[in-house]
Amino acid sequence: MKPLRLFWITVKQYLCSPFLLLLLIAVPCLCLLAGQKQAQDTDDRIRIGYCIVSPEDTDTAESAKNEDIVWLEEHLENGDSLFAFYPSESPETLRADVARGSTECGYLIRSDLFVRLRAGEKKELVTLLTSPHTTMSAIINESLYAVIFQRLSGQVFFQYLSEDSVIAGYCPEAYTAEDVDALYQDYLTNGSTFSFTYDNQANEYHYGTTTVLTSPLRGLFAILILLCGFVGALSYYQAAEHPVFARWSVRIVRITVPMLFAGVLALICLFGIPAVPGITHSLGGFVTECGKLILYTLCCLAFLLILTTLIPYRGVLYALFPLYVMGCLIFSPVFLDAAQFLPSLKTVSYFFLPTWYLL
Repeated sequence: MKPLRLFWITVKQYLCSPFLLLLLIAVPCLCLLAGQKQAQDTDDRIRIGYCIVSPEDTDTAESAKNEDIVWLEEHLENGDSLFAFYPSESPETLRADVARGSTECGYLIRSDLFVRLRAGEKKELVTLLTSPHTTMSAIINESLYAVIFQRLSGQVFFQYLSEDSVIAGYCPEAYTAEDVDALYQDYLTNGSTFSFTYDNQANEYHYGTTTVLTSPLRGLFAILILLCGFVGALSYYQAAEHPVFARWSVRIVRITVPMLFAGVLALICLFGIPAVPGITHSLGGFVTECGKLILYTLCCLAFLLILTTLIPYRGVLYALFPLYVMGCLIFSPVFLDAAQFLPSLKTVSYFFLPTWYLL
């Protein structure tokens, strides 16, 4: 049988499958709903998480918050800049958000931050949490320091005037903390000092801000393509029971066709949603993603050809493929990058094909 004829016959057979037709209709509809939900909820600014922790056990320190920390939180959350700071419930939640990619980076801020800064301490007061995909941590650090400095500098200035300056003996008769603060705020806001702000559009940077609905979308499609390849391999075992179809050409076409369906479906869905992590909505981004999907599909094809050659019985593959797919969900960075918590798992993740597509 000619290869092209074999290909079209196989395509028709799969299109007559009610399950495949339902999948081809349901997945784009679900992605469209996810895209509409994200369009309603997404903030154009880059999400930055923070958590106030106690100095003793690094647990949350709601009860230990002082006036300085309350001021810091208000100015971080209400600031009008490229970065949207939000409070996290706990350090563990913040670490999970960073590992999942739903926030660009995170900060663990000690509740006694300003007390120690005024005492001259500078180390181990703020802990930065980042993922390997973080590209803007240096700029975000400067934005956080700018807010801290705005609060701290006035206090340090008054401390200098009242303790170390040549006019320290005239405090509080000639001036008070309120007088110094009023004068400081006046010079801070009247334009006589200079400052820097980062006000470029967020799409000029590479960052991973997204909602939970779409953050694992590329990984899920990688799993779907691999799963369709396994389905094709199992269908080949059934067809190969007849000696006429126990051929390499049939094996390749049976495995490839369902993966092609899933790959086309992935492209439609990924570029039909306004903001998906790792996707650039342009001609260059489309060509790049097509190349990645083609290479990934070829890797899956080679992997399954080797498996179907080494495994002569369909029952063994039936038992193997759910275990392998489950391993992909656990070790590949689909929902969560486990290597962020156990770096030794990074090497293990390379044995699962979706990891290579998500690099």
